[in-house]
Amino acid sequence: KNPRIPTWKNILKYGKHEFSTRVDIPFYTREGYQPFSSEYIQANPNKRYLGHSFYHNMRYCFRYSDKVYIGLTAEKDAGEPFFAGKNAKGYDYYSPYIYIRDFGKIRAFALGNYRLNYGYGLVMNTDFSMGKTAMISTLDNRTRGIKKHSSTDEYNYFQGIAGSIRLTKQLTADAFYSYRKMDGIVDNLFITSIKEDGYHRIPRDYEKKNTFTNQLIGSNIHFDGNHFQVGLTAVYNVFNKVLKTTDRIYNRYYPRGRDFLNVGANYKLHLKDFTLMGETAIDKDGRLATMNMIRYIPSWKVHFLAMHRFYDVAYQSMYARSVGEGSMVQNESGFYLGVEVVELGRFNVSAYGDFFYFPWKKYQLSKNGTHGLDGVVQVTYSPNDKLDMFIRYRYKNKYKDYTPEGGEKLTLPYIQQKGRYQLSYSPVNELVLKTSVDVVHNAYQQKEPSKGILVGQSVAYKFKTFPLQADINVAWFHTDDYASRITRYEKG
Repeated sequence: KNPRIPTWKNILKYGKHEFSTRVDIPFYTREGYQPFSSEYIQANPNKRYLGHSFYHNMRYCFRYSDKVYIGLTAEKDAGEPFFAGKNAKGYDYYSPYIYIRDFGKIRAFALGNYRLNYGYGLVMNTDFSMGKTAMISTLDNRTRGIKKHSSTDEYNYFQGIAGSIRLTKQLTADAFYSYRKMDGIVDNLFITSIKEDGYHRIPRDYEKKNTFTNQLIGSNIHFDGNHFQVGLTAVYNVFNKVLKTTDRIYNRYYPRGRDFLNVGANYKLHLKDFTLMGETAIDKDGRLATMNMIRYIPSWKVHFLAMHRFYDVAYQSMYARSVGEGSMVQNESGFYLGVEVVELGRFNVSAYGDFFYFPWKKYQLSKNGTHGLDGVVQVTYSPNDKLDMFIRYRYKNKYKDYTPEGGEKLTLPYIQQKGRYQLSYSPVNELVLKTSVDVVHNAYQQKEPSKGILVGQSVAYKFKTFPLQADINVAWFHTDDYASRITRYEKG
């Protein structure tokens, strides 16, 4: 028997069941839950939410080792009906999946909802990615291939079947097919917008629910040698209606049409202290997107990384996501330079600078040919195993539209500055204390700034005598407005 293939008897005997649920109950009343009069609601049907104000999800997963996963995720956003009205069958969103990995020659197999990630994302990436903010030493260490979709994200996934087979020790072939209904506004034969947030709280949201379909088929072949890796990805997807987003000056080159074809090659070459890597892709009209990096590691303590990217102003791929200043693989070129030094005494230091250029206009940017700079410096200090702290400063300068009160629209430099200090202390193994301070200072050039501050404290305690862990988080914040908003990780 192949030792890599467990028996079904062992899977059923040693597999583990996991169930988790989450409920959020707000202590305030949003406008959508106000006690409007029936006459007002009738005249303004999209002002009041159709469901209760609490948020709820549940997740079930049967898992055997890291080889077999069978699960179901269900979610109801705040404001959505629950076992009532439009959601008479319960939750607003269900995500079932079966996922198998490392079964003999089967590298991965997914049935139901799944995610895909190949190369450096110029053709296909629906997986979570840290982008430029990742550490220099891990920026290119992406786990490629097929993954299960067990999260509550209602947009970044596929629905169907996918498989990956080891043809030889070094050669792997993947194939995938997806058919799913999607949300958006459909005007006769045209899809004028795609809805990605997954909210179905008001009648207008339900008018956009499951209004069109998308089919996707594709494959990937990957060769993994000792000093050289190369992969080829091809993806074809088609809508049942023509995608024709509402014309705006900034979205002139956004994806439009009924079908899309993308082909890309990714590559990596190791040469002593140097590693060359990247990906080049084209769409069906021959427009190019390419990203290339060189890493230099003179010693295990020092990492240098230089990266150049060029995304054609009109490159079109529905599911591409990669490193960049913009959210789309399109209308951007840039040069990135980063360095990371570890164990410099008791300090670790990392820094990067990213210089970017937009040939065409963008959202909230009505000027062609603008450029900008994004830079980060972080210093970490760890005197022992119980204590570590870091301080991080980020500076970003890029152009953005500004309209003064009673004046004409201007395009000015918009400077964003963010700082963060974090201290983690564990006096005993069972207890972890974490204190953090975040500050934000954003301003148009020579204009009044928008400022924000957040002070947070978390306590985590893991009991010795019984299997329970408690996490408590407290935060105080003040921000001038939305421009100085601060995001904070909330442990789930």
